[in-house]
Amino acid sequence: MKNLHKKTKVTRKVIALISLVFIYTDAISQIVSSNAFLQSNYVEVGIAPGGSFGTSVDAPSGYHPNSISYGNNLGFVSDPGKDGWSTGSPNFVGDYFLPGTPEEGWGLTVNGTNYNNNLTGSLNQISGSITNYSNSSTEVSATWQGSVAGLSVSAKTFVAQNSLFIVTQVTITNTSASTINNVYYMRNVDPDHGLYTPGAGGSYATTNSIAQQTSSSNDTALVTATTYSGGHYLGLGSIDSRSRVTHGGFSNRSAVDIWNGSSLNTSGSANADEAISIAFNI
Repeated sequence: MKNLHKKTKVTRKVIALISLVFIYTDAISQIVSSNAFLQSNYVEVGIAPGGSFGTSVDAPSGYHPNSISYGNNLGFVSDPGKDGWSTGSPNFVGDYFLPGTPEEGWGLTVNGTNYNNNLTGSLNQISGSITNYSNSSTEVSATWQGSVAGLSVSAKTFVAQNSLFIVTQVTITNTSASTINNVYYMRNVDPDHGLYTPGAGGSYATTNSIAQQTSSSNDTALVTATTYSGGHYLGLGSIDSRSRVTHGGFSNRSAVDIWNGSSLNTSGSANADEAISIAFNI
């Protein structure tokens, strides 16, 4: 097992492909009540105070929240037709996970102990806050910073201009005076974008599949969730050889269990109202 020594930084890119249409122009970024809202022409993303997706407050005017269960809170939505938020069939896709019981978040396993921030801010075991947002000519972004168990965590979520995805880049630093063993990072989401998206089947369940899994000859991991009708797609993946993806379970809270595939699926497909996950062995 590799150790994480003091001042050693490890950077991970966690790539979420939302309906394959994360295109960006004329983007808007803002912070409201410690929540970050990122908006491009075709994608809108909400980040809670704890760094998980899914805001704890209503989206500002001009956004397109569609959770019903959670009012005007925003997880993420997209306009796959790139034809405007009020036209096309469907006019837009999502919210991707806020319907019903919203399950999206991230966490760490540090030497056998799990720490998680999840549930649109109601689970916060890692202290921190959104420290910066930016809207430049090249990208729109927000950065969350916090700490737990002797580790400093910085997570920058951004959408680059003309890209087809959003990226969360995570930097973890050992700020203690000792070696820290057995460090894992994870992200977990239950896709529900088939429920309120017109023509998507009206179901909480999706077809969840392992598209790629890392191996000695492959550095890419990708797990997907597709609606029963319409083929609306959500992907969670990485090009880091230390990552692994799974589908199954729901309130998955152990990064090491996700990485090991404990009681979770590391291959194949299933039609279910269950989570898709990614973890990194640091």
